[in-house]
Amino acid sequence: TGFGVVNASYMGDQNIETSLANAANVDAFTVVNARLGVRTSDDKWELALWGKNIFEEEYRTIQFKSPLQEGSWTAFRGEPRMYGASLRYSF
Repeated sequence: TGFGVVNASYMGDQNIETSLANAANVDAFTVVNARLGVRTSDDKWELALWGKNIFEEEYRTIQFKSPLQEGSWTAFRGEPRMYGASLRYSF
């Protein structure tokens, strides 16, 4: 049996820093993930190809003023595009 799943997550414009500084404004973005695979009729085996952030959307998740570095910022970026394969066995 074949299957496919696509999901998307949308985040509107936002500010990701507690002081609401303009430097921490983030534009809206959408992250799309997908999974395509096959499984046996008894659901014991499954082989799937998957992708996360398949359109390689670049975004920041957290940002803050860097300690002891006046005027600079530190930011954590969202996960990059990733691809892979999964083989599962259920018993």
